[in-house]
Formats: sequence, C-alpha cells, structure tokens
Amino acid sequence: MSNPSPYIVIGVDPGGSSGAIVIIQDGTLRILGMNGKTEHDIKEFIFGAMLRKQMGSRVLAAIERVNAMPDQGVVSSFKFGQNYGFVRGCLVSHDIPFLEVLPKEWQKLYSMTKKKGEPKKEWKTRLLNIARNLYPKADIPLYAADAVLLSHYALNHLN
Repeated sequence: MSNPSPYIVIGVDPGGSSGAIVIIQDGTLRILGMNGKTEHDIKEFIFGAMLRKQMGSRVLAAIERVNAMPDQGVVSSFKFGQNYGFVRGCLVSHDIPFLEVLPKEWQKLYSMTKKKGEPKKEWKTRLLNIARNLYPKADIPLYAADAVLLSHYALNHLN
C-alpha cells in the first residue's frame, strides 16, 4: 500500500458508552472517546478533518455498521443509534466520503474472528494488540481499538 499524497482516514466505532472516533493523518493518530462528549465536541473533531480535506488531503471514513444487540439495554441501544446517526450526519454535511462496514468485514482484514465463548474483554484486548502493533508509537486505549482498526481499514480503501 502506497499513499504518497497527504491523507486523512477516520474510523468510527459508534458504541453507546464506549465508542470512539479516530483520525489518522499521514500516520499520526488523534483519538476522541465518545463517552461523555457532547455533539458539539464530536462535530468539532470531525470538522478539523474537513478543514484538512480542503487543503488537498485525500479523505475517507469507515463507520461500523452494526445493529442493537439482543443483550443490550434500551438506553444503550438508543445511545448507540444516536451516535451512529449523528456521526453519519456530520460526515455527510462535511462532504467526507465514507464506507459503512460490517464488523466481520473490517475484522477480516486482520484475520480476526471471535472465538466461541471468548469473553468480550479478551476479544477487545486481541483487537487492541493488533492496533498497537500497527501504530506502536501511539497511546491507544482499549475503548479506541475498534476505531483505530476501522480507520486503518479506510486507509486500505483510500484511492
């Protein structure tokens, strides 16, 4: 993979309380955990990518397309959907092209599948290890692992 011109990729894990947005600009990561953030905070974070787009960088986002899970509560399902719709609206309003990616689709890039009966924390830790191997100089928290891998997925699909 060769990316000679400036680029910006955005990965969005719209999770209810543990979601994150990661922007990778020419190899440098910026992370915004969505827990406790306002819509204004999220909009401003994405707006920065739009400004750099206007300066000639190629831009692509990947947003995880998932549905509410059967074991998720009503409040967390609603927050998840709210985050998904709001971030998607920000991307559309800023003319940032994006891919809606199923979890199995982006996880396939890293040859990852969840083992039967594997605890969620163990699964997330395996994803975090991949993210940290890809970006060893970055301080990546557990909650941002999916978003980092989604942004890297976008980088692999950037034209």
